[in-house]
Amino acid sequence: MKIELRGVTKQYLYGAKVLTSVDLSVASGEIIALLGCEGAGKTTLLKIIAGVESISEGEVLFDGEKKLLKSDDVIMLFDDGALFKRWNVFDNLAYSLKIRNVEKQEIAEKILRVADDLDITSLLSFRPSQLTLADKKRVSLARLLLRESKVILIDDIGDGLDYNERKALWIELSSFLKNSNKTVIFSTTLADEASSISDRIVALYKGEFKQVATSSEIYNHPESIWALEQLDENFSFDDGILVKEDDILCLQIGELQIAIPKLENRLISKQYVGRPVLFGVHGEDFELCENGVECEVELCLGLSNGDYILHFSNGWKMISNKKLDGTVKIAPKSDKLFLFDKTSEGSILK
Repeated sequence: MKIELRGVTKQYLYGAKVLTSVDLSVASGEIIALLGCEGAGKTTLLKIIAGVESISEGEVLFDGEKKLLKSDDVIMLFDDGALFKRWNVFDNLAYSLKIRNVEKQEIAEKILRVADDLDITSLLSFRPSQLTLADKKRVSLARLLLRESKVILIDDIGDGLDYNERKALWIELSSFLKNSNKTVIFSTTLADEASSISDRIVALYKGEFKQVATSSEIYNHPESIWALEQLDENFSFDDGILVKEDDILCLQIGELQIAIPKLENRLISKQYVGRPVLFGVHGEDFELCENGVECEVELCLGLSNGDYILHFSNGWKMISNKKLDGTVKIAPKSDKLFLFDKTSEGSILK
């Protein structure tokens, strides 16, 4: 099922806007990740698509129609599980099948099969109050697997779990989603989850779409600082000035001057020359340099691949194959720089 959002705005009566005139076209069978921090508008957007939240402006179309032909075409999985407290797990799972007049024997067979797949058979007689948060998430996932639908909406299912629990749950869920051939939109605060199975990522910040693209496109050609920050937690940005030295475009960072002639033709406007800008760098694109910026290492963390992530006192982050401490001199690689407008924080490169 194809989904289209046209100029969708959500504004509360007291004036606060959760979403601001967003547009999105999701192809049938496409997997879309909504990536953003808490308060970005991810849950509200999912609820609007699910039809449980009204909109102030715009429209949502399903295969070109304003209303679903069948309400069962869309199923939404909330991060809290939305389980009925007075029922045990079996009855919670059976409810959606009962109201669709599925035979009792078929209901039992389906529930036992899915419960076995997710290793929750021993929980079928438990009530929600007796479950751990991880158990509740698995029950919610089981309910998802039991339903037939054309569209699946998932609201940050791993929220609140520790790293290992979240990873295990995501492995099971992502495997199902990849093989479902359904239109999927899921929200997450984690870049690795967003990148793992999505065809495209919607980078959200305070109700605005900062970029809609593949993870590779956002990583290598960001449209704004906000989009790249959502995807790369080791991304650094700071102030600089674009200057011309012997007719060569350079980036002035304090006393350090970096020649960036390859970026001159990519500037959206020559008016940025001579003006303060923001520059951005991925953690792996810094290097030790004798005439670089002097930085004090505040924290050095080991990574699983044997590298280290260095946090400096000026806010920069560098990925290094060496463990460093004290004061070092580093500089961004000239061909790996991103440039942004200082006011809008949007990219100034073509």
